[in-house]
Amino acid sequence: DTARKWVDLHASLPNQAKHEQPIRQAQEGSRESIFPVVSVCFAYNVREKGAAATLASLKQQDYPHLEIILAECGSEDSSPSNSSIDSNGSDDHELRRIFRRGREIGAGRNAAVRESKGEYLFFVDDHTLLLAPNAISVFVQVAQRVDADILTSAISFFLGSSNGSSQNLLEHSRRPFLGGDAATGAFVNCFGSTNALVRRDAFETIGGFSNEAVSTLDDWELLSKAALMGLRIETMPEVFIWHREDQDQESMVHSLVNAVRSARPYTIPGRKVAPAIEQTLHKVLQFGQGLKFERDANTGTPLSRGEQGPAVTG
Repeated sequence: DTARKWVDLHASLPNQAKHEQPIRQAQEGSRESIFPVVSVCFAYNVREKGAAATLASLKQQDYPHLEIILAECGSEDSSPSNSSIDSNGSDDHELRRIFRRGREIGAGRNAAVRESKGEYLFFVDDHTLLLAPNAISVFVQVAQRVDADILTSAISFFLGSSNGSSQNLLEHSRRPFLGGDAATGAFVNCFGSTNALVRRDAFETIGGFSNEAVSTLDDWELLSKAALMGLRIETMPEVFIWHREDQDQESMVHSLVNAVRSARPYTIPGRKVAPAIEQTLHKVLQFGQGLKFERDANTGTPLSRGEQGPAVTG
């Protein structure tokens, strides 16, 4: 009975989607190419290790129309001879390189986008490996099939050498994502990681990444903005992204600065919110209030206002 209910539920979803107005309207007479140009926007800090392994995995991709833009952040010199990685291109993919003195990775990604020409943008960071040579090909096929503005996938976290040798990889955890649920995204990153395929027009609608270096959750912030605007975020349960753990960065992930940044798309004045998302924000507020009451109950704080004393704010 349970299996039948799940099948019936999923069978009804396409019918419901027909009544929804798509955010992105296709131009009359336009038709997306079967193999649109994909621009890999790879911004990395010159002081970090692992960029060479990431680039090597990108060069092995079998997608036919692929260009790779390297944005070297924190570079003191714009001479190719002083690069921290070998940026020689492959026979199959065009490779270009830009230099930035600032270390802001978000700004580096934005700069790479400005240099790109692809209909789709694929973002990676220097802790990422694409072990399957067809990873980007699958991303494009799925994004076209489900008409996604942004597509992410599950991630495997591994402990291994920074050179990315596959025989040294050891998966110790795996994280799937939920997709574009703006309500859940207010409390936890359910959307995906920076390593995502994004339509160029969707990226321009969002306004790109924030140009900051003090925090590391630029992916959560970007995806939250997209969800609040009503853009379609989909995710794949299959793992195509392997992420090398960095304990120093992990300590920053749980910082107060990151916590504030992840909530900013929901609270910043003048934010752009699709009308259909307003009801979701009401649920977020109700859930947050429920969490507060649950904490009060667990800690023994009186729930009666008369017993709580004077009201306080902040």
